[in-house]
Parts: sequence; structure tokens; C-alpha cells
Amino acid sequence: MDRPIIPLSELSPRELQSVAALHCAVMPTLLTDLGLTLTQRYYEIAARDPAVIGFASLAADDSATGWVVGSADPAKLAARLRRPLGGFARRLALLTLTRPRVILQLARTVLLPVQENIIQPGEIELTYIGVAESARGQGLGAELARRFCAASAAAGYKRVSLSVETENEPAIRLYRRLGFETVKEFREGKFHRLRMRVKLS
Repeated sequence: MDRPIIPLSELSPRELQSVAALHCAVMPTLLTDLGLTLTQRYYEIAARDPAVIGFASLAADDSATGWVVGSADPAKLAARLRRPLGGFARRLALLTLTRPRVILQLARTVLLPVQENIIQPGEIELTYIGVAESARGQGLGAELARRFCAASAAAGYKRVSLSVETENEPAIRLYRRLGFETVKEFREGKFHRLRMRVKLS
């Protein structure tokens, strides 16, 4: 049985590493393409940032079974991954040799940010949410999303927005059940996405 859902800020380094590993296992995103080391760094930064809202569910062995994270300024959070610049540059050099398409996607994301992803005043973005394959079908994803929305409302936000790949039908169904509505359909690099939003009460 899973432990109660707890804030990212309360996770140990080992538990954050487990969240990063789960992210890489279940979420085909640009962050995943950058590798486990940078993904773990992202979650370490997020856990220390008071502007970030995030939660994780852990099994008895401290492995992550699900998580959710977001902020009102996801670009600022992602930019902190690039510091210190030397380590980030070394990682990019390696990716240039081994996975050049990832570098192209990163360049597009940084240099040509998609207008649909711009956060409006009073809004927070649910940036990542995922559940381990073994924990699916038990309502954990819905509970994580609800917990994120409740914490966002308590922090004074009026809306939650997110982007989801159009082929991710289970996630889209979940978001619609939670009251999210599609605002726009758009492309971001190789991804075809929906922008969805819900008003918080």
C-alpha cells in the first residue's frame, strides 16, 4: 500500500531520485530526453523552490508510484537546470554526439517558445503528472491532480493550465472528468498537443 501523498519539499534525495526515475520511465518529454541526471536535478530544484507546487506518492520501499509538479513560471524553473553552465554544456555536448534530435528540440523550445504555453496572471501550470504502470487504474492520477488543484487554490491561483499530447487519451479523459476544458490545439516541435484549463473555486 502507498504512503500518503506528500509534498515534494519533504522528500529525501533518494526519494527525489525515485521520482526522477519514474518520470524518465513513463513520460516521453524533452526533460526525459535530457537524461536521468538532469531530470533528477530538475526535481531537486523544484523541491527547494517555494513557488513550485508538487506532490508524490511513495511505496513502502520509498519508490515513487506517482507524482505531480507545476509552477506559475515553468520556464524560470527549467532555466535553473542550465546552472552551473559548465555541467549543462558538457551534457549537451554528449547529447549532440549521441542524440542530435534532442538538441534541435531543445533549441526550438528555448528560442521559439510556443505562445499557447504562456501563463496568464492568476494561473499556474501543472507541468508534469505521472503514475507508475503498477499503480494505474486505482485513482492515483486523479488524486494527485486534485491535490495539486487544491494546493493551487490555497496559494491564491484562479486557474490551472496544462498541455497534453493529443494521443494521450486516458490523460485527456481524466482532465475532462476533473473539469478541464480544451482551450487550444497546437504543435510544439514534434509534439501535437492540447492546451487545457480549469477554473479553481
